[in-house]
This record gives sequence, C-alpha cells and structure tokens, in this order.
Amino acid sequence: MSGRLRQGALWAVLLAVVVIGSLAVAEIGLRLFANARRPAGQPFGFEGGGVEYVPRNGYYVYPPRTTFRFVNEEGESVAVAIDENGLRNPAASLARSEVILLGDSFVMAVNTPESQTLAGRLRAAGLLVYNAGMDGFSTGEALRLLGDLLAHSQVAARCVVLGFYLGNDFRDNALATAAGPASGLAASGPWKKLQRLLRRSMALDLLYTRVYLGMVRGRSQDPLASYPLAEMLSWQNQPSPAMRRALARTDALFGELADLASRKGLAVVVLGIPSKAQVHRSFYEISGFATDTRARQTALRVIRQGYSFDRPDMLAAGLARKHGFPYLSLLAPFRQAAGRPLYYQIDPHWTTEGQRLAAELLLPVLRRTGLQGGKGA
Repeated sequence: MSGRLRQGALWAVLLAVVVIGSLAVAEIGLRLFANARRPAGQPFGFEGGGVEYVPRNGYYVYPPRTTFRFVNEEGESVAVAIDENGLRNPAASLARSEVILLGDSFVMAVNTPESQTLAGRLRAAGLLVYNAGMDGFSTGEALRLLGDLLAHSQVAARCVVLGFYLGNDFRDNALATAAGPASGLAASGPWKKLQRLLRRSMALDLLYTRVYLGMVRGRSQDPLASYPLAEMLSWQNQPSPAMRRALARTDALFGELADLASRKGLAVVVLGIPSKAQVHRSFYEISGFATDTRARQTALRVIRQGYSFDRPDMLAAGLARKHGFPYLSLLAPFRQAAGRPLYYQIDPHWTTEGQRLAAELLLPVLRRTGLQGGKGA
C-alpha cells in the first residue's frame, strides 16, 4: 500500500472514530435528558415496548391471530385479540357481520376493553359489527382495507361506517401516498427493518427526523408534517394551500368510497369524530401542541387571521353531502356532555365514557338504515 493510501485510510479511520464517538456522546446525553424528564410510575402504552405492523396492499394491520396488552392512562392492562385479518375482532366474525366500522385509533381503541369499545357496544345492542379500525389510518388506507375485506366471498355486510377523525384525517389524507402511510407505521422490507433498528438510537432518530426528513426531504417546510400545525390550519376560515390540498385529496377519497359502495350495494355513514381540542375549544388541548416549538407562533397567526373550532366538522359534513353520505357529527353532543370524562387527561383518545356516548349516538342512525341485528350478535 502506498504512503498516500495509508494516509487516506488512517484519516478515514480517525473520521469514523470521531463520528462514532460523537454519536455515542450524543446518545448518552439524550438518554440522560429523556430519563430526567420521564415521570415516575408506569407510563401508558404497549406492554413490552410495542407491536410490529404487517404490511398489506397499501395499508398495514397487526400480526394476524395474535394477542397483546395495552396499559391505558388509568393503569388498566387491556387485552387486545387480533383476528385472522389482523384486526381487532373475534375470530371468523367478518363473514357474518352486517356493519363494517372503518377509522383510525379511535375505532381500533386498544386502550379500551373489547366490550366497552364502540364496536363492542354496538354488538351488545344487537348489531353484527366488524371493527376495521387501525392506528394511524388515513381514509385512503381504510378504503384499500375495505376493498380487500369485501373481496372475501362470504362477506354479507350491508353498511359501512367511516369514522373520520377531525383532528388529523385531512392531514393524513394529504400526506399518505401509494408509497406509504402518513404515519410511517407500515415500514417493511430489509431497508425499512434496518431503519427501525437504527431509529432505536435517540441520536440517529434525531438525525433521521430533523436532518433527513426535515431538511433533505423538506418536511420541515410542510406544515402538514406536524400534527398540531395541521390541525390548527384546518381551523382557519380561509384555507391555506396545504389545507386546500388536504381537502382535494379527501374529496377524491370520498368519491372512491361512493363508487365502491354503489358497486357493492352498501349504505355509508360518515361519523365525524372531533378532537379533544375542538370539543373544549382550546388550542392547548391539541395533541402535540406543548412539544412542537412552532405551535405557539402558528396559533397566534391562525387566531389573527380568523378561525373556527367547528370548521373541520363543517368541511367534512360538506364533503359527505356532496357524495350522498349521511353525516353524523359528534361535535355538538360531545360539547354538551363535556362535563363527563369523554377523553383521557394525557392520552387524547376517548375513555370508555367517550366510547359509550359515540355508540349511543350512532346506534339510532344505523337502525334507520334498516339494520336490526340478529342471532349471534
């Protein structure tokens, strides 16, 4: 080896040592800082640190025929049983179901015992309901899942309920593409597995999110990439270009649902699910508001330009009417019942009381579609 090559190799080794050493120091510092800020006691979340998702045809599900436990904010350990389709239902229940519930984590409800979820309460009322909710889903992912469920020859569903979360579904619809979901939960393949492994490091995860996604991919310039900023933009009286993009994409997806329902002879109900911030009319209740450094300035700008906490609900209702869907808004009744603990204090999702009220409001709407339930409910 020539002197020049040896010198180059030495510099490369020294550079690698410096980089690895810097990352190690950063990792130690970040973990010490995180541990110092972590509250005492058992946090809520998945027992054992989480569950891997299984990629499907443009969406993702839980590993089929598995069970896991989720500790909710109250410290209750909730058992979650997953069926053969990777969804939260009793085994072999799809074929006999007359109602399919679509939506995200509010419908999936891993923090709630099965019998007290929206799906469980509707079953107890006599309806044959299939829970097709999944954490982080956009409307597009829900539609791709619905198409696969309806492809089963034995499915006899007559009604679909689309749970539309007014807090971030407009945002998710704008960001989700055929290449992957807005949430990033469906990572798959060798490269994605390596990504997940590397992101267990707090330092590497910071580089990935802030430098690669934020600067290289430009997400730091897209307000929809932030959950709290995206929700505030949806409140503006005059929609921003980003919000117009989200509305156009949601309009197109509602059109796809209308076409699918027409082909399959399905009734459709859109269920408008408000965020805690919208119910309590509070910027501070927006999920992630306290941790996003841009949230306060964005809030001031939105306030000065004009906004309404009701605007996402009005927009969703208008799109539902355009495509011929009955729309059930939970916003007003949830506000009227705001004295009840409908949402957790830290977890932004429904408590069992929130699930109960949603079921009480949805049940008569489903009855009016001609659903009466039957044996086996």
